[in-house]
Amino acid sequence: MRAITDPDFSKWLLDIGDGIIPSPPTPKNQFSVGVPISFISNDIITDIFGNSFTCTDVENFSKRSILCPRNEDVRLINEHVLINLKNVEQMSFYAIDSVKNDDGAEDHDLQVNIPVEFLNTLNPSGLPPYKLNLKIGCIVMLLRNL
Repeated sequence: MRAITDPDFSKWLLDIGDGIIPSPPTPKNQFSVGVPISFISNDIITDIFGNSFTCTDVENFSKRSILCPRNEDVRLINEHVLINLKNVEQMSFYAIDSVKNDDGAEDHDLQVNIPVEFLNTLNPSGLPPYKLNLKIGCIVMLLRNL
């Protein structure tokens, strides 16, 4: 989206692809690229979605996105966006926190050896977080691995 509206950024991306942009003086690896200060955002959420967050802007927000390389980055951005969505009650949904054996029955021995508190700290990729915070009007993307 930024490449469409920012010709300097678009040219910079094309120059990277063409190998024109030189490596920084102290590259971290062979693929290091220096990013101009003017292209770095101090508040990516405001840059993408603007200052006002209301339920009436859902149509506008659904046409924008922020891509993140790590789940932790996604979690932090989602929390920031939810905080800025004003005048809407936040609801929390929790994952099931019990340990079951192979046949689906609850296993007391496993529950003693694997505390529920420990399970609540795990956020494996491909699974939703233990605690999912949502507000009415927020956009939710559901993915399912088949």
